[in-house]
Amino acid sequence: MPVVPTESSPVMARLAYRAVKPLFGTPVYTMMLRTDAEVRLAGAPPDLWPGDPREGEKLFRDSLSFVAEQGQLGDVTDHVDGAGESRLAALHGFSWLRHLRALGGEDARDKARRRALAWADLYPAWNPVAWRSDIVANRLVAWLTHFPAFFVGDDKLAGRLMSSMMLQLRHLRRVAPHELNGAPRLRALKGLVIGSACIEVEQRRLPQALEMLGREIRRQVLPDGGHACRCPTDHLEVLRDLIEVQATLDALHMPVPQVVRTTIDRMAPMVRFFRHGDGGFALMNGSDEGDPSEIDQILARTGVRDRPPDSAPDSGFDRIVAGRMVVICDTGAPPPAGLDQHAHAGTLSVEISVGDDRLIVNCGAGPNVSRDWQLAQRATAAHSTVMVEETNSSALLQTGGLGDRRANASAVRNESDGQVWLEAQHDGYKSPLSLVHRRRIYMAPTGDDMRAEDMLEGKGGCGFTLRLHLHPRVQASVQHDRAGALLRLPDGEGWRLRASGATIDLEDSVYLGTPGQMRRAQQIVMSGTTTAGQTVVKWALQRDTSAG
Repeated sequence: MPVVPTESSPVMARLAYRAVKPLFGTPVYTMMLRTDAEVRLAGAPPDLWPGDPREGEKLFRDSLSFVAEQGQLGDVTDHVDGAGESRLAALHGFSWLRHLRALGGEDARDKARRRALAWADLYPAWNPVAWRSDIVANRLVAWLTHFPAFFVGDDKLAGRLMSSMMLQLRHLRRVAPHELNGAPRLRALKGLVIGSACIEVEQRRLPQALEMLGREIRRQVLPDGGHACRCPTDHLEVLRDLIEVQATLDALHMPVPQVVRTTIDRMAPMVRFFRHGDGGFALMNGSDEGDPSEIDQILARTGVRDRPPDSAPDSGFDRIVAGRMVVICDTGAPPPAGLDQHAHAGTLSVEISVGDDRLIVNCGAGPNVSRDWQLAQRATAAHSTVMVEETNSSALLQTGGLGDRRANASAVRNESDGQVWLEAQHDGYKSPLSLVHRRRIYMAPTGDDMRAEDMLEGKGGCGFTLRLHLHPRVQASVQHDRAGALLRLPDGEGWRLRASGATIDLEDSVYLGTPGQMRRAQQIVMSGTTTAGQTVVKWALQRDTSAG
């Protein structure tokens, strides 16, 4: 039976992985993972992320168990009927052990022990979901991190879990560099590195694991510190994984590769780059707002206090801050093939917040939705940008990722005396419709006067729609002449939107930025038909001072 080589070129290892993959579910493969070597811990990863005792109390009352149904992983509880993929990944990743640890007490400890033992008994061999490489990595790190708190003192249990961890780690060594792509691959390699560092007999393989991790970091993290998938929440998860690698190696007094330290230093300012005034993320390429307190915790662990850059040219984003206004613009091309599974066709989209309130947003992305909803939330129409002839700026595949990668993009930024001019363009409509979209933005130093122009250059006779999606908490009313609208924030502050070159309408929208929620919202819609040469729609946002 072929074995994936662990010390060969990436190409040969990838070919060997494809050859052996069909055999993962066989008893022979499980026997190959076993070892007679004595398995002992060299140490445990530090417990970096605080748990929530309230969540621990819920877990303690929960009668969850792991079951296999027709070869797929399921979850049976007293109050849950079925579960989505993200739910299953969290369940079998065991990161929830930190909540039981925060709850404390012997009963919580017993709950953790019984759940870990139940998993080891039910999944002693490969399963397509339970043994997916990123889930294996999360489970290994969770078990290792909480091993001293939960599993020491019961030799039989500890031995059973150590044997299971060894099997999982040996499988992870074969699949981590190949099975998944993007952030999940880096997470799998994190688990491989931490497992190799913490289990004595595997420490000799740590240099190889670190080499694979370094190679993947250089592939995925761009020079400006952004992750190549261009999704803020994925960016944060990668940063978190690298922090865990660094902290574990430091705790075990092992050298941390320079690429890990310098990448953390570059990624931390980009986390700040993607944040609005409320502390949450802009909604780009599959991101939701995230949890501001969790973002703060991760940033604090980096120890990096550098301010966010104004422009991220490698990642393809620009940020304008003036007064209380924050503007975040997508000015880049779509992610490269292999890192575009959740990519959106939102080129030149813009998000705007004022103080702690979001004003103009993209629709965002919700997990565990139908295939049709996944496609709809990735479409150009779900973004605050221009759509022509109901055509996406990049072709979206029904199964995820991008087809025709049409939208080449560029941006130029100029600043003078606190004023900012940003001009960006993309050619995503050039091939199908003979049009180029340009967007110009001007921001006054005070942050209470923003002006924009959207230009379509080329063919005439094409219907276009410029959408500005509004946050659910924004109230909007359109003027009778449909040349303007009043946008009112939750605190009563008003902003006047004026437009020329198209009439303003108000339509329904949906907001998926709040994790786990789908909220009703509205959108400003400006529609028209292109004329040959250049079609221009001008719009401006100015703070309404009439109330004062």
